[in-house]
Amino acid sequence: MRGQTLKMVVPAIEPPYVNYVNFTDAAVAEKGYGPGVVIEILKEIGKRLNLTYKIIPASGSTWGEYLNGSWTGAFGQLVRGEVDLLAGGAIMEYDRSVISDLTYPFQFEPTGIMIRIREMVERGFTQKWIADYRSYVAMQKINECNSTTSGPKSYLDLKRAQGAFWVFLGGVGLGLMLFIGEFIFKCFRKRMVKHEEVAKPFEEVTTISPYSIQNVANLEVPDAIQPSENATDLVENWSLRRRNVMNLSLDLSRITNNMNF
Repeated sequence: MRGQTLKMVVPAIEPPYVNYVNFTDAAVAEKGYGPGVVIEILKEIGKRLNLTYKIIPASGSTWGEYLNGSWTGAFGQLVRGEVDLLAGGAIMEYDRSVISDLTYPFQFEPTGIMIRIREMVERGFTQKWIADYRSYVAMQKINECNSTTSGPKSYLDLKRAQGAFWVFLGGVGLGLMLFIGEFIFKCFRKRMVKHEEVAKPFEEVTTISPYSIQNVANLEVPDAIQPSENATDLVENWSLRRRNVMNLSLDLSRITNNMNF
């Protein structure tokens, strides 16, 4: 094979896309990217074996398929001996007008996943007290009906007065217990928030590392905190969030340096 000219076919793509291979060094310099791994390997082989290539247009606009005992398209040209090489597949470039080798492995499309955080709605103190107080009153009424079905009028009046008193006292007690519970819960939640604020810089530093699973979590955008009505608002909010992350990371580095970790 040394010193020969090999006929090479590059499968075509249906219009309006252009099947273009920047084979020469001048075309590579003009376009700013190489022709793909397969073509680059062929060029290197050509340099070492003193080979040249002649590109033959593909018949039809597909790779080809096996029909009625024979191959069509570029595969058919290769099987029939019309060409010596089939130069691999093709894929569109970002400008959607250029085709390059399908085996070219150095292209990627960054993708972001936006996840809406679930928002927990907490009932207020009044709503909780009313719900509990209704249940308490209903229980007192049922108890009153079961225990005062018969007896002297004075006895029944006394029982009703006692029941009303316990209903009132129970309502006050329920309110007091709910108030104390809310106070304890809020204090505990504030303490947890403080711990989260301390731990957040450590978490943000972790998300800086590439290919970390926490990068997905970092893309969560709660609409209540960062409302975005259009793409421009979303980009501005995201840029602000990234600046805040970097500021937290810088603050963390200063703290760790001072503590001699």
